[in-house]
Amino acid sequence: MYNGDYGGADSQFGGGGFMPSPTGGAATGASPGVKAGGGGQKNESLTPLTVRQLHEALQGGNVDESLTVDGDDLHSLTLVGKVVDAQDSSTMLSYTLDDGTGKVEVRMWLDDEGDLGQSMSGSGYAKGTYVRVYGNLRTFQNQRNIVAFQIRPVVDFNEVTFHLLEAIFVHTKRTKAMGMGAGAPTTPNVKFNPNAPANYQTPVPAYNGNSGANNNSNGMEACQDKVMRAFETPQAATNEAGLSVDSLVQELGSMFSKEQIRTAVETLVNDGHLYSTIDDNHYKSTNC
Repeated sequence: MYNGDYGGADSQFGGGGFMPSPTGGAATGASPGVKAGGGGQKNESLTPLTVRQLHEALQGGNVDESLTVDGDDLHSLTLVGKVVDAQDSSTMLSYTLDDGTGKVEVRMWLDDEGDLGQSMSGSGYAKGTYVRVYGNLRTFQNQRNIVAFQIRPVVDFNEVTFHLLEAIFVHTKRTKAMGMGAGAPTTPNVKFNPNAPANYQTPVPAYNGNSGANNNSNGMEACQDKVMRAFETPQAATNEAGLSVDSLVQELGSMFSKEQIRTAVETLVNDGHLYSTIDDNHYKSTNC
């Protein structure tokens, strides 16, 4: 699937779906989500995931049991996301990543000078930086955590879109192979913008006017539709800060109450159609 576009000399990526070795050796030739080696060998493949896929797989699972995603045991994984929190110490790097589907904590231990030298590419990432993580799931204090053996910066934002597509591809291939059919977890219909700016957010399902758990006879469906249309106007779409809730209340206050408008915004955010910008009062459409 991978065509090598990120494999140039200036690229920060492993390239070709190859998994960087946690021991510093040569990368393995296993493509993401594909079993390495012949029959009878343990599946040690590198699986591209979204945070939401990981959270869904963790729900209800016993920490002593092997974690499975789409019917396959999960060993090594790769995630791409934005650093929203960073904590560094002399022994560990800890980052909270947000990929648009959820947030997850990633840890990278620095055991000795050799590990520190290996891990320098993973240190010092400020909030707002996009990174790719290669790691494994480990159990610590009866909780599962992602322990990274490599963290690299995203130098080409196309890698974010590529990772999402690859995660969808692997998910679809595995569920079809299992014959899960109509009962399989579905992947979203994503709408991509080829001219997206550098701060473009992860693509999400296009708004169809019928989403949201709060759609009911009290006018919430109509309110959500009006709110979404307001966020997709040229003025809101071209403004870096997007549109404020206060502006929405002024614009739509004759039709809906302030509480209805705020509830509509929260629903659209939870459904992935809006995201916050400069503060919790300003939002922007993910489709613009």
